[in-house]
Amino acid sequence: MRKLTLIASIMGGLAFSSQAFSINELYLETGIGASQYSSNLGASTINDAPVSPSAKVLIGSRLNRSPHAWFELMYNYNAKTTYANSAVDLTSQMISTGIKLTTEQKAPMSFFVRGGIGKVFLSANSGDSINKNQYYFGGGISYRFENKRALNFEFQQFNVPDVDAGNYQIQSTAVFLTLKQDID
Repeated sequence: MRKLTLIASIMGGLAFSSQAFSINELYLETGIGASQYSSNLGASTINDAPVSPSAKVLIGSRLNRSPHAWFELMYNYNAKTTYANSAVDLTSQMISTGIKLTTEQKAPMSFFVRGGIGKVFLSANSGDSINKNQYYFGGGISYRFENKRALNFEFQQFNVPDVDAGNYQIQSTAVFLTLKQDID
């Protein structure tokens, strides 16, 4: 829990640092979606995971003077997943930071890709909990329906390498519908 507090404090400090963000070009994204876990182990029960609901919130800002490069801080929550033929339930939370590259963000329709790194906190119903480094990538389309608001539809994949002393990797594949609000 202390590590989570430390990470949240560091990310909060970055979020409000005038050097990390261009003060006039902030945005907030909130959204819901669906995610599904898998692993690179052929016989793993995690490969039978059903889809679970997900939520995310992120804050972003223009990186330097480029209108196409953005810095983001993101929090994701994946609700409980119950595995078939297993008594294992799993939930996860992710804190990430990364870069978003986009076409003209103020246009009625734009496209974007994002990627970055962070921490994932996996919790099982058995009381076991692990936190690992993770990386993510994704892409999507944005439709600006008002001057300061847009709807985004995106695909993201979160990868957790070196689970269990490097024996396998877990992936969480997700789709999200988010509302993006520009903040002045």
